[in-house]
Amino acid sequence: MAGSTILPRIAVIVGSSRRDSINRKLAQALVRLGAGKFDATFARIDDLPMYNQDNEGNLPPEVVRFKNDIAWADGMLIVTPEHDRSIPAVLKNAIDWGARPWGKNSWPGKPAFSTGARGRGARTLGRAKLPLLPAPRPARSAAHWRSSICVR
Repeated sequence: MAGSTILPRIAVIVGSSRRDSINRKLAQALVRLGAGKFDATFARIDDLPMYNQDNEGNLPPEVVRFKNDIAWADGMLIVTPEHDRSIPAVLKNAIDWGARPWGKNSWPGKPAFSTGARGRGARTLGRAKLPLLPAPRPARSAAHWRSSICVR
């Protein structure tokens, strides 16, 4: 179609499994604000089995779906709470599955923006030593300007 613009594709990950999570509501609001500027899909993480290297040879269907959501995306929006000065277990588990199996890391090359409803999720994610990487570009959070996802 002549004159059509291809919008950036953003995978949205909410680091809370609560149905009425304020971080989920924030993520939904951010997607609404970006309507017409990017296409978004929510990458579900609450149904992922706990990471287990024994399952890498035959990935569970939920993991395949999650990795496909990440592969589809040009970038990431991670909206997460802080749990005891760290990231929630459900998010860490999703990050682990995204980085595995060896040689099939879903994260490299995906710029990521992180934030949280109270501003701490971005800071916590920025301090965490996570395998979201090696992404070539550091991501910055407008919610907490000193935070960025650890890039190696």
